[in-house]
Amino acid sequence: MTNVFISWSGETSRKIAEELYRWIPSVLQFAQPYFTPNDVEKGAKWSSEIAQKLSDTHVGVICLTRENYEKSWILFEAGALSKDLGKSKVCSVLFGMENTDLSGPLATFQTTNFDKDDFRKVLSTINEAGEDNHLPKDTFDRVSEMWWPQLEAKISEIMTDEGAQERGELRSERELLEEVLSLSRLLARKTRSVERDFSPNALLHIIRNASGLLADAITHSDLNIFRAVVELSDAVTHIARGSALHEELKEELKMLQVKISETEKRLDRAQQIDDVIPF
Repeated sequence: MTNVFISWSGETSRKIAEELYRWIPSVLQFAQPYFTPNDVEKGAKWSSEIAQKLSDTHVGVICLTRENYEKSWILFEAGALSKDLGKSKVCSVLFGMENTDLSGPLATFQTTNFDKDDFRKVLSTINEAGEDNHLPKDTFDRVSEMWWPQLEAKISEIMTDEGAQERGELRSERELLEEVLSLSRLLARKTRSVERDFSPNALLHIIRNASGLLADAITHSDLNIFRAVVELSDAVTHIARGSALHEELKEELKMLQVKISETEKRLDRAQQIDDVIPF
């Protein structure tokens, strides 16, 4: 068997990895793909199962998308694969992005576009790793040609669905910073006029928006957004000290402070992973 380690991070990449996991053995029956189906398992298994799989791997396939190419897990696994296999046996496949979009450590890897001719090179690398089990060139060309339309259709469906979702949900960095600035200015006005112009509804609105920004800080691993939310929380707490808060406001403020603490821990863990990426 030829062991193929499929690396992914993020929902789009996970779906792609799952399709590759199913599809590769259809073309190369001697190939044995491996991937973990969720991030929780990835974190729990790194010290045991995944480490063992990496040591037994013959070829690594990294599923890169716009949402994950700077994520800690994808960088960590890419580094571990290149360390054990050498970059010639690590295939970075681009989905919905171009080679020029890459930056940082992954920009040093050879990349493959997801199209028929280019992706066949990935399959060829796996086939060559099969040694005595590898398919002769004529057979390989015929089988890969036969199975390609199925994979192409599945990946196209995934990218179409995820593209529509991202257009409806994701906000640009500029929009996030503008929201932080807007909330900060609103709080500054409230702080100066708190005795004559305090509005509980406005305060509630700010707290809830700050909670949403925490989610964005995690999504983008952005410490600047996190620090801005901490400042907002401090200002809200200052305003609230001299005011009689109703129960809903008290509860929302308490929840915000808990979320800030949890977000700080998650960002710290992400930074720790970045610090040990083996590049």
